Amino acid sequence: MLNNDIDQYRKAHKQLIRASTHIAECLPLHIQDAVRRIDNNVTASLNALAHGEVSVEEPKTLNEVRAWLIIRQTFWLGQARRRANFLETVDINKLNALIARQPDAQRKKLDYLVTDIIGASVFGSSSGGRCQMLIHGPPGTGKSTFVEYLVDALGAKRLKFNQEELTSDDLMGISNTSAAYSLPTLPGAEPGFAKIKGALRDGVTKIGVKNSIVVLDEFRFSELQKVPWKLSQYNALLDPDVQASSSDGDLEDLSEVIFIILTNENPAQFLSNNNPDRDTNAAFFNRLPAIEMAPLSKDILERALRKHTMLTQENAATTLGLAPAPVSHTFPDQRCIRPLDVNKLEYAHRKVTGILDNFSQLILAENTDPGARTAQRIVRQIYRYAFVKYYLAEEEDYEVAHELIEDLIKGASANG
Repeated sequence: MLNNDIDQYRKAHKQLIRASTHIAECLPLHIQDAVRRIDNNVTASLNALAHGEVSVEEPKTLNEVRAWLIIRQTFWLGQARRRANFLETVDINKLNALIARQPDAQRKKLDYLVTDIIGASVFGSSSGGRCQMLIHGPPGTGKSTFVEYLVDALGAKRLKFNQEELTSDDLMGISNTSAAYSLPTLPGAEPGFAKIKGALRDGVTKIGVKNSIVVLDEFRFSELQKVPWKLSQYNALLDPDVQASSSDGDLEDLSEVIFIILTNENPAQFLSNNNPDRDTNAAFFNRLPAIEMAPLSKDILERALRKHTMLTQENAATTLGLAPAPVSHTFPDQRCIRPLDVNKLEYAHRKVTGILDNFSQLILAENTDPGARTAQRIVRQIYRYAFVKYYLAEEEDYEVAHELIEDLIKGASANG
């Protein structure tokens, strides 16, 4: 009987190891060491118990083994995930080239939003709000392609869902037990404690970083308008304060996830003065800075066609054995992480401090908030943006454009 119990515990342990293998490399090194110690001690204890002996190290009994397995389970449920620091992984040349290819009307806003994503990865979402955006434009204008290039340039982790794929459970998470996320029933114990997290939270857990990029494709706000309760769920999903407060230790905290919504619909149609739901719609779209993707110019289409034709020919030749297999590209999850340059960090901090001193009077003059929250938020946003720009600047005489800082102050002050 005892050996049967031990076999069940061994199976439970192996299940947890298999489930967590794909995120192990994303965890901090001291957490990886802790997980390895748990695995080694549990294995040694079960081997000792199977031979009628007592392990030298804890855990020493089956009840203690179960307690250790529950601790082990919390690691692969994502409670120990780190925030990816994009300063360590960004390819600034790719990023600058991507922004430079965008239309003039969108370039400045896009530069700010992308730089802010990097800044939030350094200082956290509490330093200026969560980064998220809506990219809209007719089919075939390059929305999905843009996001793929952005993810690659940042060295980020990405998930992608179509709106129609996501159920209410995926958006909100539910609290029933599930064999997929629970320990198997062990002798003398109830089933495990984990919650069904749904596709969103399950995906974020597996990716292993707090600030993964989640792309919601084929988004149709016109369909959400017909189902008010589902619109309220999306409002909650895109509100980082709601997400932070709703995380209870089992459900994944999505407050630092970077949501990018792709849609063929133009937000302007839902925000016009003659739209009876204008105020309700504004509550949703105000959370999402909008980037418009215009139809691609002829020369860009021609370059894309040439590149696609070349890659197709190369892949076909390789498949047919007519050419050697190409060297695989470096994708984000294999990218080398560069140590941060302390001198650059100090230089960036010094430069930003000077900017804040220079613009403090304008911040106060533009402030219409009777309290201090708006002014404080503007200071955090300026610091986050300018810090990243100075750290990544390759020219020694680089200076953040004062016009951009002024626009940021006036825009943030007007929006409160």
